[in-house]
Amino acid sequence: MFVLLLLPLLLADTYTATFEVSDGLWDGGTVVDGVLWLRDESSTFRTGDMASFDAVVLARVGPEGESLSFTVGDQVWLADYAPGGAITMGDGLQGFPYGHRTWETEPEPVISPVDDDAGYWEGAGTSHCEVYHDGETWFLYWTGAMSSGYAYRQIGLATSLDALTWTRYTGNPILTIDYSHDTVDGIHKHMPTVIVDGGGTWHMYFACYQNDVGNRICHATSEDAYEWTAPDLDEGYVALDMGGEGEFDSDGLREPDLSIAEDGTWYLFYNGTQDGEHYGPTGLASSADGWGWKKLGAVTDGESQLQGGSVVQSEWGLEQWYQCWSSICFARAEPEDWSSWTIYGDEPVLEGGWAEWNDGYVQAPSVWRTDDGSYHMWFNAYSYAHTGYEVLGHAATRPDPGQWLELRATWDGETLRVIFDDGQALEAPLDAAAALEFSAVGTAEIEEFSISWEPLLAGPGDTGQEETGIPDTGGSVVGAETGAGGPGDSPRDSGSGAAAPGGAAGCGCSSAPCRLGGWLVVLAVFPLARRYRGGRVLAGTGRGCFPGTVGKRQPKAVGSCRSEGRQARNDRNG
Repeated sequence: MFVLLLLPLLLADTYTATFEVSDGLWDGGTVVDGVLWLRDESSTFRTGDMASFDAVVLARVGPEGESLSFTVGDQVWLADYAPGGAITMGDGLQGFPYGHRTWETEPEPVISPVDDDAGYWEGAGTSHCEVYHDGETWFLYWTGAMSSGYAYRQIGLATSLDALTWTRYTGNPILTIDYSHDTVDGIHKHMPTVIVDGGGTWHMYFACYQNDVGNRICHATSEDAYEWTAPDLDEGYVALDMGGEGEFDSDGLREPDLSIAEDGTWYLFYNGTQDGEHYGPTGLASSADGWGWKKLGAVTDGESQLQGGSVVQSEWGLEQWYQCWSSICFARAEPEDWSSWTIYGDEPVLEGGWAEWNDGYVQAPSVWRTDDGSYHMWFNAYSYAHTGYEVLGHAATRPDPGQWLELRATWDGETLRVIFDDGQALEAPLDAAAALEFSAVGTAEIEEFSISWEPLLAGPGDTGQEETGIPDTGGSVVGAETGAGGPGDSPRDSGSGAAAPGGAAGCGCSSAPCRLGGWLVVLAVFPLARRYRGGRVLAGTGRGCFPGTVGKRQPKAVGSCRSEGRQARNDRNG
């Protein structure tokens, strides 16, 4: 029974490379200062036929690199760093996560004030927009400020087929005011957020302002995105009212942002104010269907924390962009945890100043993620010195080469699963694997690599020479930690039955039965087997050592035995 339980461990192999000691087990690439460099080329690590494996690699595409691919059998995991590129494998696709993408801005505004007879309602400024894409058409709703008198605000619409060139709707403004000082929405209808429910009905929530009272959150619906109707006051027109005395939203509610979670729950973020504040903490409310709302309280401590935010649900969890004073910042939360956010308030993702029309500030983002994994952002922009009014700008993401990434690849003999950082796995069917290949267009570097695999056992009549050993590839010399012996020994444990570089077997036989017999002898003397590599003990089939922090990224730690010298070099590279 003891032997049967240990059989899978005895037939498993492990290998860890830190690219410091030569082993000649990789074909292609060049080693410089403990890194395997690829320059428009591939490098292959061959194991022989495997029954399964579990591998981890730490790598990055160089600042001028274009792509990095990881190939096993007939499946290719590809990180495409071209504009609009994404991470793909088989039929699966995922966008790059925060920290691996950067924003590129348009040189000119996409919507600016129109001060004429038709555009009187937006002549003093265009701001606080919301974007929705139905799969074919982009819909951009924004707030227009009137050009004369008190800056009355109403909501307009423009459409586009490419998210760049916009056509104003001839029926603007689509939500109008009656200029009354007595009604809940007589002065402003502004700051819209839009969503479409499962039945195809469009819902718009917006801030509605009553003169000398304050803002509330009101609600309107549409069947076609153009013509909007509002319920009566007693039928839910005011979706969220002001809070009671002493509450964070007792003086008003502004800047709503609406999402529907995967479980069907509606969530509405808004900025609450009290005691005459212009900005205050961000609040959260929930609803089962968008018609009856329950306030969940404040989720931040003060202003410029998730203020005027825009939430996207992705494979990386909940992502939110919000205005942080004069810039736009990023926050993230775990999936379905809508009230607990990690805020990156000291790391703006977008700052103004690249043109005269935005040299004052950028704020109030509306973000949409497209099917290709990229993100689009529309935002307010203002210039104190040049224009004196708000316009709407646009930016889009592209992958950011030069960032470290951690790949974990597993194969159970049927399905290959590859996880990038802490995202969701991409999966694809895979029937056979005998090698792992990394390829780069441009430059890429692999700093650490670890694999545990189960060799494919030889069948009747087979010699077993190929499937259990690492053949001598004769390729570029790269580093790996050495085996149980000293320098010059096989990079795998002596006596393991593995083929040594040059084709020599470590114990004179390499078939599975022979190797099992050798292990039984070892077990008789050593009841607890350990593998020693490069001065470090890895119990069982440990996965080797990987950094806990690399530059600005923090990949999941896979081991805790990284040397101080390796850490120092990595900090230098980061």
